[in-house]
Amino acid sequence: MPVQVLDNLFIGCLDDVENRGTMAALGVRAILTVDSKPLGKVIQAVDATCEMTYKHVSVLDVDTEDILSHLANTNQYIDESRSQEKAVIVHWLEYFFHMF
Repeated sequence: MPVQVLDNLFIGCLDDVENRGTMAALGVRAILTVDSKPLGKVIQAVDATCEMTYKHVSVLDVDTEDILSHLANTNQYIDESRSQEKAVIVHWLEYFFHMF
C-alpha cells in the first residue's frame, strides 16, 4: 500500500502503481517514476481509461547520482498535478528496499 506523504501525495512501488483499484481509491491521476527505466507498456495499458499523466526521471540508486539536480523539475510536476486536484504517486522502488 502506498505511503501518504501529504494530501494528494504518495510514495509507492510498482505493485501499487499497477493496482487500478488502489490508484482509483486514492484518486491518483499522476505518476512520477524515479528509476533508471520508465514504467513501460504495462502502465500505459492501465492508463487507457484513467487519464493518467506520467513523468519519468532517470536516476540510478548509487551514491554518485546527482538526485538534487532533478528536484526543481519533479517538484514542479508534483505541484502542478496537486494544484489540478490530481493525487500523485512517486514510484521509487529502491526507496522501499532501503527502508527495511
